[in-house]
Amino acid sequence: MNKRKKKKWTTKNTHIKRMNENEYIKPEKWYDTLGTWIIIAAVIVFIILVALNNHVVGYDHYIGIPIEWARSLFDN
Repeated sequence: MNKRKKKKWTTKNTHIKRMNENEYIKPEKWYDTLGTWIIIAAVIVFIILVALNNHVVGYDHYIGIPIEWARSLFDN
């Protein structure tokens, strides 16, 4: 009169690690990618504009101060 335990059947793909919903990597949205590219482009444009502005105003390229100030340092 012993009752046998029923064998539990395994499901398919038991070799694959189970992950919770919050462990899955969610793909980036298209607007995240677009926003990142816009920010990178804005930074590059800002750097170019600052470099061009410094050149037009007459800044010394190596030390980053106006040429008139650099010349006045060496005038005795």
